[in-house]
Amino acid sequence: MTEHADTDLAWLDEIPALPWDDLEVAHDVNLAILRRAARPRVLSTLLDRVRCDPDLFAMAEHFDNIDQIVLYDALDRGFRIRLHLYPDQAFDRPHDHRWPLTNLIVHGRIGHELHRPRPPADVSSGLEVSTPTTIWEAEAEAAYTLDHRSIDSVVTGADTVALLMRGPSRTDSFTMADRTTGRVWTRRGRALETPEEIEAKRMTTDRFDSLLARLAEFGLLDEPQPADRRRDGALPVVRQP
Repeated sequence: MTEHADTDLAWLDEIPALPWDDLEVAHDVNLAILRRAARPRVLSTLLDRVRCDPDLFAMAEHFDNIDQIVLYDALDRGFRIRLHLYPDQAFDRPHDHRWPLTNLIVHGRIGHELHRPRPPADVSSGLEVSTPTTIWEAEAEAAYTLDHRSIDSVVTGADTVALLMRGPSRTDSFTMADRTTGRVWTRRGRALETPEEIEAKRMTTDRFDSLLARLAEFGLLDEPQPADRRRDGALPVVRQP
């Protein structure tokens, strides 16, 4: 792969299809990519491009406990890079995934729990949520890779930021469980969601600007990103909820 300056994102375009079938190899390859993407100048350039790309901006999502921004989309080569920001302390429900993933923590901390996989042919039996098989505390620079069948949950400190690389979809939906009630349900991928479901979690431009300001405060960007910055109307207009 040709070496490029950090502000030149052509190196991402040169990444071949990733070796997700061998997770040990995939972890090393993905981690090298994510660490480079986490460099302040690269991350600033990626976020600046999201601001100017309506397709990428439309994939940014805001939930009660997490904000997600797609930084680079290359599912034709089997990967997508997302930035996750947990603005407050968050407690995640145990869940499996639609795809394998590698997660790199770049700011803050995550308490990570792994649970016993569910029987593959019987979703109704539920996820094993009572006793995690693995519990570990991860801080900045820590990373992990999971198969799509792995069941995990996280507890984050406030202002935790991670870069996640997801692989190709293995299923159309993923399963979540409620620890208190034991209820288990599935959620579908974006391609199968209704317009109303997509609109309900769409990130606004104001929210995006505030996230850039926080990332700059954490020292994760190359230069401060003022909330009132605009580029000749290039910032997509998103309807306020």
